[in-house]
Amino acid sequence: MFSLPSISIIIPIYNAEPTLSMCLKSIQELNYPKDKLETIIVDNGSNDGSVEIAKYFDVTVLHETSIKSSYSARNRGVKEAKGELIAFTDSDCIASPDWLNNLVKEWNDESIGCFAGEILSYNPETLVEIFSDRTGILRQKGTLRCSYLPYTQTANSAYRREVFDKVGLFNPKLISGGDADLSWKMQKQTGLKIKFIPEAIVYHKHRSNIMGLYKQFKKYEQGKLLWLQYYPDYELPSVQQRKSELLHDIKILITTFPSNLKKYLNNQIDSVALASPIFRVVISLGTYKGRLSKIENN
Repeated sequence: MFSLPSISIIIPIYNAEPTLSMCLKSIQELNYPKDKLETIIVDNGSNDGSVEIAKYFDVTVLHETSIKSSYSARNRGVKEAKGELIAFTDSDCIASPDWLNNLVKEWNDESIGCFAGEILSYNPETLVEIFSDRTGILRQKGTLRCSYLPYTQTANSAYRREVFDKVGLFNPKLISGGDADLSWKMQKQTGLKIKFIPEAIVYHKHRSNIMGLYKQFKKYEQGKLLWLQYYPDYELPSVQQRKSELLHDIKILITTFPSNLKKYLNNQIDSVALASPIFRVVISLGTYKGRLSKIENN
């Protein structure tokens, strides 16, 4: 007979005041049995009203001040968590009411160590947000197709408690990509697998402007560089290849803009499609600068 597992939801926060109330309200409205659920908020040194907001909800508030890292904050939560399943989401995410019910549908399959749901856009409004939605930025399918090994994003992932017992915690030294590191350790060391459950949905608020998009992809690339310290067989494109990608996207922007502008003026495409080549250059520039920054700092 299927028995629902107890679940600990862990949410790291850092100056999350703009979105935290929406996030915690969605957690409060989950359909999962309340007696099998706990929510742990781990503050990573906020200087806004995030902690005060969290205290309005039925959550446990912890603090991680020794290391400025979302992964260190998650580790603090894992150490205190009581659940058989440790679920993660972020303070700028909104969980669907049946998120956890769907996530545990295959709980009895003990070959699964990580259960991952889909990450969809929450109310995209700006051009950058709509672009990110259309191109599938942050969707799980991207990371699950990683050529090295599949991994899931902590915006919507849940691990059996035993995974942490066997492979340890998140690597707090990683500025990005700690979710990949944990997924890879699990697969390499335990043989447990990832199960993608697309109907277990969490909605994510995308970066709203060009600078946010640039910083996002710069951080991603810097995180991938750090992977090489732990996974030397991981193949990261060279600096020259990243530069070539950037130059290619700039060329596409220059050559297609006149025709795209004409299509836009004739109502054949919308403003997001017109701006998309610009955003792709921003992504490539962020990726290139992230790749280059490692060299400059050595």
